[in-house]
Amino acid sequence: MKLNNELNTTHPEFENFIGSSTFKMYSKLFPRIVLTEGVVELASKLKCYWLIDLIASHDTGKLRKEEFLACKLKVCLKKASAVLTIEDGNYNKLKSQKIQFTDFSLSGLDIWAVDNGEGYRVLMLPSEY
Repeated sequence: MKLNNELNTTHPEFENFIGSSTFKMYSKLFPRIVLTEGVVELASKLKCYWLIDLIASHDTGKLRKEEFLACKLKVCLKKASAVLTIEDGNYNKLKSQKIQFTDFSLSGLDIWAVDNGEGYRVLMLPSEY
């Protein structure tokens, strides 16, 4: 599998996360979803828990069977809208969702969702892989 690491975030503060020594259960609503330190920091500082909810809400059906998902948010800052695209890591688009309005401050962001083999989906920044 080719891993696409072309975009971590456009915010250098989050590129320094490598690996994770602690993991956080995200929510009772999404009991399979676990967050790394980098994703927790990102969601907290940029106030984008809505993005974690959105990614977690797609962890169903065929996508749940995928071992690796590259979740790519592309934001049009002028129109205050975005598109979340979920790929399989080999540039094959599995799902896409338009977001009519967002005040997200970055123009793009990748979060990887990796099955840990024990029934959990770990959301991480590409630098934490």
